[in-house]
Amino acid sequence: MTFTLWLLLWFCGLTLAQDGLPQTEVATETGSCFPDMCKFLKEFGAMKEKQEAMETRQKETENQVLELKKKEVSNIAFSAAAGGSGHIGPLSIDTTLIYRRVIINVGNAYNQHTGIFAAPVPGIYYFTFFCHAGGSQVSVVETETSAGTQSCCPDSSLFHQELSAVKAKLEAVETKLKETESQVLVLKEKEALKVVFSAATGGNGAIGPFSQHQTLVFRTVITNIGSAYNQHTGVFVAPVRGIYHFAFYYHASGLHPSYVHLMKNSEIVVLSSDQQTANDGADNGGNAALLELQQGDQVYLQLVANNHVWGNNYHTTFSGFLLHQV
Repeated sequence: MTFTLWLLLWFCGLTLAQDGLPQTEVATETGSCFPDMCKFLKEFGAMKEKQEAMETRQKETENQVLELKKKEVSNIAFSAAAGGSGHIGPLSIDTTLIYRRVIINVGNAYNQHTGIFAAPVPGIYYFTFFCHAGGSQVSVVETETSAGTQSCCPDSSLFHQELSAVKAKLEAVETKLKETESQVLVLKEKEALKVVFSAATGGNGAIGPFSQHQTLVFRTVITNIGSAYNQHTGVFVAPVRGIYHFAFYYHASGLHPSYVHLMKNSEIVVLSSDQQTANDGADNGGNAALLELQQGDQVYLQLVANNHVWGNNYHTTFSGFLLHQV
């Protein structure tokens, strides 16, 4: 039993015991021995209750922060290319393809030396690949105080001291609670932010060949949540720092070569190509990558000079989405 409860029982018992005393004696004794004692006790009790409620709320909020941080920690994303420049195979036995040029490897679950991805946690995973080949988520401390009394009147300074301590602790809990709740809001905003787009070139005919490299503009917007993709320029601008997934697909006739770059700012990330052929009337290609982008980074598709793709609302498309913020 805490000091406060003992004190309340003692005070109430002493007050009841004085009921047998004459009226004037009780009034004099109470006035001298217990100045504003009831006020102290009421205020003290109310503050203790508020402190306990705040500490409970603080624990719940910290648990929320932990859960939200766990979600952040468990983010796994990788993208890699084979590297080198030349044929891989034919080989006489089935062989694991090793992608040595790592574009991104959040969580380090992909091994660039073995070509193997090992799932670090149970979950639903998404994988995609493309190939090009010839021809084809408060500790609460209770302080118990014991003190002897030297007279029938408790020392009011003890009340002041403990009341001040409770006030200080309550203020500290309130401050920490505000900070933790702010953390929860930030983490929830990160979780709630959605950036998704998908678009087709539109039209109905060949795009290119051109004498210079051209940014492919996808004018038919299928979806554009977050409005990060610009259908007039063909450029996606990252609204926040994060891990993004991009994919593109094209259709082309075999009368001209097809060579398309996925660009991050002015750098080639991945590409897809097909050579001009006399016997192949149509070609299809595509590629995909996961990228870590800073706010303001630009991603777009570049059609290489003297190449072409076929444009319409269905065949040649560009898509992307925010996997998670970092």
